[in-house]
Amino acid sequence: TDDYVPSGNTPVFTAHQVATVLKYVVTNTGETPVTVTKIQFSAPTAIAGACKANLTSENVVWQPSSSNTSQAVTLNVTNGSAINKDENASFFVGAIPFSETGEYTVNVYATDGESNYVYTNKVNGRFVAESGKILTSGIFAESP
Repeated sequence: TDDYVPSGNTPVFTAHQVATVLKYVVTNTGETPVTVTKIQFSAPTAIAGACKANLTSENVVWQPSSSNTSQAVTLNVTNGSAINKDENASFFVGAIPFSETGEYTVNVYATDGESNYVYTNKVNGRFVAESGKILTSGIFAESP
């Protein structure tokens, strides 16, 4: 085949999302508005860092390509808006797709302007986060 596109023709290619997206829905169940400052997610396998992806199969296969990987991702939130009582906000972070059984932890850091809080949710089980898909987790935040 030719390695070029003739003048006047439009190149055509197919692209696929190869990362997964982790979505956190934080709901304030307390009386005082809270502002999220950071969200950390950890898994029993590499979910960030240097890796290789086999793009020749229908399902993308990921493999760490060096020791420069991490079992955690962190989303730092700057100038976030307060979440009022019974309201929620969504936060998104990209990660390497994974499908492992083990302990998963989500830490949500928040402030009410006077005090800082950490809300932790630990789950043991199997989670599947696929390429091009969104894995959603809900967190309840309540200030005393």
